[in-house]
Amino acid sequence: MINSSLVIEVIYMDESPQTRNFLPYNHLPFNELTLEDLKLTRWQKLIDTIARLFSAPSVMLTHANEKGLEVLASSSNQENPYSYGDSVPLDCNVYCHHVVQKNKSLYVKDAEQDGRWEDNPEWTKEGFRSYLGVPLNWPDGRVFGTLCVLERVTTDYSDEYYTLLENFKEIIEFELKLIDTTQKLKSLSVLDDLTGLYNRRGLLEASKHIISIANRNQLDIAVLYVDLDNLKSVNDNFGHDIGDKMIKASATTISVVLRSHDIAARVGGDEFVVVAAIERRQDMEKLIQRLNQATKDTIVSLVSKDKSIPLSISLGGKAAKIKTIRELKKLIEQADSIMMKLKKEKKIHNNRS
Repeated sequence: MINSSLVIEVIYMDESPQTRNFLPYNHLPFNELTLEDLKLTRWQKLIDTIARLFSAPSVMLTHANEKGLEVLASSSNQENPYSYGDSVPLDCNVYCHHVVQKNKSLYVKDAEQDGRWEDNPEWTKEGFRSYLGVPLNWPDGRVFGTLCVLERVTTDYSDEYYTLLENFKEIIEFELKLIDTTQKLKSLSVLDDLTGLYNRRGLLEASKHIISIANRNQLDIAVLYVDLDNLKSVNDNFGHDIGDKMIKASATTISVVLRSHDIAARVGGDEFVVVAAIERRQDMEKLIQRLNQATKDTIVSLVSKDKSIPLSISLGGKAAKIKTIRELKKLIEQADSIMMKLKKEKKIHNNRS
């Protein structure tokens, strides 16, 4: 019996062939993607894991685009003839085309017993007799591509296998949701032109997701408020081009230090905010230490003069369990106050030295 949580189209041996009428995928409303948007390395690990769990010779993740179907990740076992970048044109009768066209899962137990696959090169040339595939969808239901398992022998997968593939489908679709959100944020002008980081509006929008994750997992939200020291002096003495170079160097340093799921934003001329979900308050201290050390290791060269300027920041941090953006704004204010206090103390200390 097929698991009710997964919509599957099973092709039985006595089912008669049907007329195929494939639509060109560039007529379908797919999102525009760049390779930078896709989580290809992580998806490759998922695909290899599925191949091991199914003991299957070929597992693939495909993307439907103007080329037809393009392989984005393919299991790395030696018996798999497909690899990243391979594509199948629209007029080629492969299993995944049916999944995309109908936006419906497909299970073929034995292609040899079904005439509709007599011109499918996956079966006639590569010998893949059995196929289990599910559609991958954008958050609004549009088809992104497929996740599929191919086998050279007849199969009779149990409910557990359907559920397993469905679970991996959910993982990939969660990342598609993140990609979709990122694309929407870009369209809302939420990025800082100079640094490429979020601006204040983008920070608040992107933080909604981190706050949601923190609430589900009982995590704290840590906010770091970073102020670039002596920017006015740099602008006055060396010009705004060098000042901009200092700002971009600060943004790069922050980005390198952060984890992949942390958020950084430029919220003022020389001010930055970092938002991170943490398990323990000590995690915030470690993040502060890494950022301070990375800053000490960064210098900005002056193109027109034989000298360089060391990067220097003042940094305040505050962590708490929060549930709303309003609470986040309060946390940002508190981190800003801590930063200002430390900056004042540092200035007094430097004047005495």
